[in-house]
Amino acid sequence: MTCQHTLFAPDETPAFLSPADGSPVVLFQPVLDTFAHRVLAHECVVRTAEPVEPARVQMCAMRSAAAQNPDGLYLIPLSPTAIDDPPGTVLPPANLIFDVGESDLMADPRRWLKIRDNLRTRGFSFALSGAGPESFPNLHDFAPEYIRIDKRLVRSIDRPDCGATVSKLVRLAEDSGAHLIATGVDRRRMLENLWLLGIQFMQGDLFGHPSPRVI
Repeated sequence: MTCQHTLFAPDETPAFLSPADGSPVVLFQPVLDTFAHRVLAHECVVRTAEPVEPARVQMCAMRSAAAQNPDGLYLIPLSPTAIDDPPGTVLPPANLIFDVGESDLMADPRRWLKIRDNLRTRGFSFALSGAGPESFPNLHDFAPEYIRIDKRLVRSIDRPDCGATVSKLVRLAEDSGAHLIATGVDRRRMLENLWLLGIQFMQGDLFGHPSPRVI
């Protein structure tokens, strides 16, 4: 199981990443409520120039989020090393959404159900990332508060098969009361097609690139 953060090769290290110590850099990409024209939350995107312990990635994300706006809502990658006994957070549970990848959930669904129950009793909520046709059975059992549609589906939303899959995700989200988030939205045409399907929450370069500051 791997933590969801971006690892740069040495020649790809961005200017804002210090090569001296390779410290993780946390960027924030907004999730938009496109109906109300407001920011719903920010995803914490952690970038490193070299491998970093997943627990450190998680803690860096939480500390950076708290320093930006302690009242905001943040999507944080759930660290595998902090699953059974998560560290004390620097933000209230109501301000954190633990992000779990679809592939991780499928690898060991029973264990993730136990993790969900444990953390949910502490007030945390969950997002399932990379949702697609394989997610249908897991969505019912895992019951995340947020469902993030796979970017590959969103980018091919004009294809009938992808549109049908997204429509089913819309129905599943409505039935469960989850918030459905379309990720990877980078063109106006994609936005319009998603609106036609009734999708309210979106994320992607059309609304803002990952930035060192919340917007």
